[in-house]
Amino acid sequence: MKKMGKQGIRNGEVYEIAENEKCWIVTRDADFQNLRRFYHYNLAGIILFKLTRSKTEHLLNTMIRLLDKQEDKFAGKNLIVVDDYEVKIYEG
Repeated sequence: MKKMGKQGIRNGEVYEIAENEKCWIVTRDADFQNLRRFYHYNLAGIILFKLTRSKTEHLLNTMIRLLDKQEDKFAGKNLIVVDDYEVKIYEG
């Protein structure tokens, strides 16, 4: 949201922007794990990173591995929760 000049906005506004733009939300904010809200909005999907190591390099390496291994999951609406030990995918 920083790049859009929207930092500090409420989560509901983030959902609305993602819905209007048909884009993915990529976040570390656990509030976006709410399935009810996920199913309510017509957005492309959500990737939630719940990693204990928060350095940018670790996050980017994890994201690259996710994109390589779960490429097919980005074609449809999914909530993808990535933690240190597993990847959970909830289909929309």
